[in-house]
Amino acid sequence: AEPDIIDVTDPSTPTPVGYAKVTFEKGEHGDSLEGTSTFFVKTNTEVNLTSRAPKAKAKAGWKFKSWNRSLTVNASSDIAITATYEAMVKVQKLDNANTDAPEGYVKAVFDPTTNGKLTGNKVGAVSIGEKLAYALRKDLTWSEVKSELPMAATYKDATKKFTGWSPALQSDSEVVKAATYVAQYAAEPDIIDVTDPSTPTPVG
Repeated sequence: AEPDIIDVTDPSTPTPVGYAKVTFEKGEHGDSLEGTSTFFVKTNTEVNLTSRAPKAKAKAGWKFKSWNRSLTVNASSDIAITATYEAMVKVQKLDNANTDAPEGYVKAVFDPTTNGKLTGNKVGAVSIGEKLAYALRKDLTWSEVKSELPMAATYKDATKKFTGWSPALQSDSEVVKAATYVAQYAAEPDIIDVTDPSTPTPVG
């Protein structure tokens, strides 16, 4: 018996009598298709191409969503099946510091230490010592994600102030990388000598 589905390795092969050509296309935001992307299917016969469909690889910043039509086809003439994609969010907050970043992302962890608390307009309610982890889309630069991340940390009392992160945060133009940023604090001196009497009084 003639097969219901024929894999086509050379797309210029003429379609045999009694068959229709099904072509998978990478679509907009698609980078490439892995696997066989052209098939001859017996006309007016229901065939399921799910197990044979190629794998659609998306361009940076996008992920494969679905094919634009069912992979169970009953073709009377040639068909094109096109991949569709959805945009990947730039930054997603992970459940906790041990959660892995999904494919296409790198993980950034912010650790305020057990004596501090993260701050920033996107941080939300956090407790002292609570680490936050974020998945950053790996094709972006730091400037494109930083507004979603903690800005600083505060020490649990007035004896120390936040001085920065270790390692230092990335520069704006750098592509994001996986890292754990630990808050650094320095003691506030009890007494400060003031050489210029017009210096404003520091907080605390």
